[in-house]
Amino acid sequence: RMSYTAHLSSDQSGICFGIRSYNPSVSRYCKPRSRSELIQAVLASPRVRHVIQKLSDDDETKKRHLDVQSFRILDDMAHNFYSIHRIRWFAVFVRQLIVKTLFERTLVNEGGLEQLFSTVDAPVVILPTHRSYADFLILSLLMYPYNLHLPAVCTGEDFKAMSFFGSLLRNCGGFFIRRSFGSDPLYWSLFTEYVQSILSNHELPVEFFIEGTRSRTGKSLHPKMGLFSAVCEMYVKRRVSDIYILPVSICYETRLEESLLVWELLGVSKPKESTRGLWKARKVLQENFGRIHMTFGKMMSLHAEIGHSVDRQHHSSRPRFVSGKCDLVHCEESAIQQLAYRIVSEQQKGWILCPSSLVAAVLLQQNNIDKDDLTEKVASLKELLERRGAKIMWEDTNRSSVDRGLYFLRDSVAVDSNSISTSSLSQLRAELSEVPWPSHCADCLTDEERMATLVDASRVMTLVCQQNQLIHLVTFDSLIAIGLCTHGYLQSRYGLLVLCQMLLSILSQEIAIKREKWKQCFENSMLQLEAEGVVVMSDDHSMVEVPSSSVDTVKFLSGVLIPSLMSAFLVCTWLLDCLTSEMMVSSIASAVQNYNLLLIKEGLLTFYETLSKESIKSVVISMINLKVLSQNKDAKTVTLFNRQKLESLHQSLGLITSCRCVERHPAKRQQSKL
Repeated sequence: RMSYTAHLSSDQSGICFGIRSYNPSVSRYCKPRSRSELIQAVLASPRVRHVIQKLSDDDETKKRHLDVQSFRILDDMAHNFYSIHRIRWFAVFVRQLIVKTLFERTLVNEGGLEQLFSTVDAPVVILPTHRSYADFLILSLLMYPYNLHLPAVCTGEDFKAMSFFGSLLRNCGGFFIRRSFGSDPLYWSLFTEYVQSILSNHELPVEFFIEGTRSRTGKSLHPKMGLFSAVCEMYVKRRVSDIYILPVSICYETRLEESLLVWELLGVSKPKESTRGLWKARKVLQENFGRIHMTFGKMMSLHAEIGHSVDRQHHSSRPRFVSGKCDLVHCEESAIQQLAYRIVSEQQKGWILCPSSLVAAVLLQQNNIDKDDLTEKVASLKELLERRGAKIMWEDTNRSSVDRGLYFLRDSVAVDSNSISTSSLSQLRAELSEVPWPSHCADCLTDEERMATLVDASRVMTLVCQQNQLIHLVTFDSLIAIGLCTHGYLQSRYGLLVLCQMLLSILSQEIAIKREKWKQCFENSMLQLEAEGVVVMSDDHSMVEVPSSSVDTVKFLSGVLIPSLMSAFLVCTWLLDCLTSEMMVSSIASAVQNYNLLLIKEGLLTFYETLSKESIKSVVISMINLKVLSQNKDAKTVTLFNRQKLESLHQSLGLITSCRCVERHPAKRQQSKL
């Protein structure tokens, strides 16, 4: 077990914290330079000159125009080389106004953080999880009391426009990039060279989020390879001898923007980042968001991880700057991608679960539960998760832990005497038996009915986001349990594997596991379930059976992913019935959400999770990857490509979720009003 020490939230006054000694060690290989010198070094680099020459076609006028454009891009992007008074102001502001006011404690495993002291003379890349806007603030703040350099943090340009906050970030190491620039070779070359120049000069650690964006659902996202590949390219092309990578898990008992994220999942647009918006949200300063756990994982050497896959012969015969994007061979790209998924896995291993996640998981499957029963079920779930390597923040007793969990879920659950229920559901979840085709749903919701349903859904989605923090521990257990429940608790081992692979292909956008690892993860879960006595194998290990004593456990595990599969079933239903021409993915998501809203209104559906537009879009993208839908990337539209395969998936999902669509009316269908 790791040892965690409380930091940042101590009783030390803000003034004493701000004026403490701060003199971080400087690498012996670092050549000090100013912000303007860094920009000029990037502009003069062979990579950037090569791209400008290629784009200008040797036209001097175009070349001068591109030079000016490049300077403006870098001036807009680059961080300021901070002075000590800026760092002290940043430390006092963030600690006093955010950390101490909003959170009870910030707990850190010092042993992991102290690895940074041994890598002063090597390039370091810090890769934290990204669940909240507070991530980069808290991580940078933590470096100050440890006498470590604040990292250069890759930040979206949305924050740049925030008058005070944007300036504060830039002065403390933040550099701003566009959300998307893959098709702009000039911007890509400037950005790549900027990051590589900081690392190669050993000036600062570089921090970015390998998931690319905040995870609104609370699940781990698939890694984005752009910036990570650019960093790895430095080692592959021998610009540096090695790079050290430090995965970090930042776990919140409650995220600051939890309610906003839930509404974003339901399709409400994200408010634009602004200082004015931050000021309007000042009422959150009166709330308690619990504890923060920061786990620094094991430092990883790029040389040790991918050195065996580097094709030195290929790169020795080519200039380092031959292309705007990373010029890597297949074996190198594959090794880098595997490493990226391993980093996500390391982040998951360092994740600290809070009681609210376990309480939410139980309440999502059993409403109107007695507190004693809830405590018993939560304790059983805790034991199950700990056997799978979970690290759980727990109070002195199970009852006090449940009470703490209920406190942080107070907006989503109702506690009446000794009974607990989710605020939006008055009955236990029921399985669908029959649902109408979308074109048969003629009624439309009023704005009032729609909003009332979405408010109920937002409470359930808050519980779902809490449950999602533990879902990576039981993903394959849940898939196996679904297969066993579908076939009367008796199924062949091979049949379970095939079913799990089919379901994973549908949920692939929501499960951050590389396809090549699916079978291994399946086997590991089977061994775990067998060791716990949840399943029993036949003598030849070809059949899997659930003993009567484990039926409740299997039902619970299957219930973790059933809502996601129900959402996929309803997406398939809509696609079969209504996708007759090209449509944008966002339009499909809105139409499917409207269909699901009508089903909830009619009492045919109690899974509010199916209203999440992000889940709907994930299923649509999976259908594109499965060649069920065809995508026009230029027009950003999709159309039905393989109806037979879609009908097969629809039938399989209907069997799994125990629901089916009613027989079609023989008359010609009316155009759907959805």
